Amino acid sequence: MFFIVSGDIPWKGKKNPTHIIIALSNKVVPARPNNILNNHWNLIKKCWSWNPDNRPEATEVVGYLAMKTSPILERAEVVERCAVFRCRLCP
Repeated sequence: MFFIVSGDIPWKGKKNPTHIIIALSNKVVPARPNNILNNHWNLIKKCWSWNPDNRPEATEVVGYLAMKTSPILERAEVVERCAVFRCRLCP
C-alpha cells in the first residue's frame, strides 16, 4: 500500500536492515512521504497496527484501492510500481 500510493519503499533512508529491526522493535513506523493523501495514510497506518485485530482484511484493502486509487493511478502504473518494488527487494 505504501509503495503503491507513494512510489517509494518504506524505510528508504535506512540501508541497514538492523536499523529497521531496531526501529520496529521500538514501534516506530516509516515517515509519511509528502505525496500520500490523508485517507491513504490512515489506511496504511491501519495496516501497520500493532494489534492484528485492528488491521483491515485484505478484501477491504483491495476494495479501497479499486475505489480510491483508480483516479490517481492507472492500473498499468500500479503493476509497474509493484514490479519495481519486487526488483528492489531482490539481491
